Amino acid sequence: MHLPSHDEIQAPSKTLESSTNTLQKALFLKREVEVNHVTAELIAKRQEIEEGMEAASQWKAEVAAKQQDQKLENKVAKFKLYEDFLLKTSDKLPDSKCYSKASAGSLLEDSTARAVIRKHETLSTNQKVIKNVGIPSDDYKRERDLEALLWEHDTTKTVALLSLLFSL
Repeated sequence: MHLPSHDEIQAPSKTLESSTNTLQKALFLKREVEVNHVTAELIAKRQEIEEGMEAASQWKAEVAAKQQDQKLENKVAKFKLYEDFLLKTSDKLPDSKCYSKASAGSLLEDSTARAVIRKHETLSTNQKVIKNVGIPSDDYKRERDLEALLWEHDTTKTVALLSLLFSL
């Protein structure tokens, strides 16, 4: 009879052990494939999110640029009114030749210029009058107060004299 050797007895357990290792390796490889697949999906999602953020940032910049353009257009339109007014006014003004020393007399002869000068003189005179009106009004008030005091004094004096006359 043949007795199995120690190696022969160990052989089935080695076979079992090697099949267990193979199964674990297969499971590990399967998990590794799943992890790689999930990682790839994560990378794709991250890329998608970054592209979305970049698109949103570009959209925001475009909106800001449009708003800035609109503000500028509004300002241009607003100042266009002033520009038109100034152009019309400058068309009505005499040429720059009129402001030279040689033609100073002709500027004064121009009816528009004379009207402007008269208006300015009137306004300055009116301002002087308005300043001076306050001074006499103070004097007038003092004079009226003095008259009231004198009238009251005369009335009191008359009443006193009448009471003296009737008491005699």
